[in-house]
Amino acid sequence: MIMPTTDGVSEVPVEQLENSEQSEQSEQDSEAPTESLHRVDADILIPGRGEPVRDASLIYEGSKIVYAGGRAGLLPKWSGLEAVKVKVLMPGMWDW
Repeated sequence: MIMPTTDGVSEVPVEQLENSEQSEQSEQDSEAPTESLHRVDADILIPGRGEPVRDASLIYEGSKIVYAGGRAGLLPKWSGLEAVKVKVLMPGMWDW
């Protein structure tokens, strides 16, 4: 689902957590180490559905995408991750 923002950039949240698990996960995330998380910043992110997202980031852990969307939507805990920078990114195109 594409969510337009007030600045004209669209965000594509990719978290696949159940509502009941989401609150527990957010409590754990505040103290969880980020060493197994990886970040890719892209000039353009092309989602499987919807319009391309400019100035985007993707956060993944192993083969699971944790977040894909506008850089402005990154959680503070992810801002310190070293980012690999690419021009164009199409996440989730292949299964590992």
